[in-house]
Amino acid sequence: MSQQIVWDLFTNVLEAAKVLGTDEPEVAAALAKLDPGLRVGRFGQLQEWKQDLDSPTDTHRHVSHLFAFYPGRQIGGDPALVQAARTSLIARGNGEATGWANAWKAAFWARLRDGNQAFAQYRTQLLQNTMPNLWDKVFPSGTFQIDANLGSTAAVAEMLLQSHTGVIDVLPALPGAWSEQGSFDGLRARGAFTVGATWQQGALTEIRLASDRGGPARLSFPGDVRVTGADGNAVDHSREADGTVTFLTEAGASYRIVSANLAVGKSATQSSTYAHPINPIAARAVDGNISGDLAAGSVTHTGLEPQPWWQVDLGTSRPIGEVAVWNRSDYHLARFGGELHPLGYPRPRARNGLSVSASCPTRSKIEK
Repeated sequence: MSQQIVWDLFTNVLEAAKVLGTDEPEVAAALAKLDPGLRVGRFGQLQEWKQDLDSPTDTHRHVSHLFAFYPGRQIGGDPALVQAARTSLIARGNGEATGWANAWKAAFWARLRDGNQAFAQYRTQLLQNTMPNLWDKVFPSGTFQIDANLGSTAAVAEMLLQSHTGVIDVLPALPGAWSEQGSFDGLRARGAFTVGATWQQGALTEIRLASDRGGPARLSFPGDVRVTGADGNAVDHSREADGTVTFLTEAGASYRIVSANLAVGKSATQSSTYAHPINPIAARAVDGNISGDLAAGSVTHTGLEPQPWWQVDLGTSRPIGEVAVWNRSDYHLARFGGELHPLGYPRPRARNGLSVSASCPTRSKIEK
């Protein structure tokens, strides 16, 4: 562990020196001579000692030799070392441990992108090693130790957001217990970004990004995306060969990233966005956003009337000449009599320019 911590320190110093435009030849020379402290042992584990002394039956709670994996980044994405870290973690087990050990193991499993294992450790920490006032207690003595309070929150953050590889990776280890729907805001990513996100049925539906100092943002988001600024205008972006979405940010600016065509190709049931005022059904919302707040990017209704609306966001990548609305059990013609709005991008336009037909399915042609 000591070698791994020194590697982390020296690497951070050299990276900071590069940003500051200075030179640290002594640190660079010392780093080049440093034993990195990473060896794979006889049963595929990451060795705790310089000699291969580990036992596959040793279930002691200490896993300090995995520092290079978390919170360090020395191992990074090296497949062999990642697998060795996993083997060590499995060998040490998920049994009884002090609170800080539960918290650290939860963070390890999150970094391994195994949300369910991370959640299992986090749950054990809450049920076994947490006092009624939410202080951590050392098992079995019950004395207070703050390590797990700080470590558990760090583990939760690691489940929801990672950026140690240089890419903002949202929901890398979402546990099944949290997958139905959820959101977060205010987590920090490397590069001076503040990140928020919303998900539905385990799928990422929106990323909210605020940039402190500007510069390029690199993030993971499956499928085609639409990037907009705080003013709702489109922001140029590109997708790299590995699928990473990249765009240039301005200092102090905020951005929203969503799927480019949220409703295109979905069935009528999936693309219906009826949001009941008392019991909203997120599964019926195209992007899972049931807030009904247009300013917050919700597409569940236009915000022009204090009542539920159907609305479908088709994005901007293709021209739309006709909108078809299929009859539902709560259909009423009055809803469409002058109340069907052409939804421009990024905000709803005035209702003129859209001719309404009372036939079912209702088809409304957008006049040129």
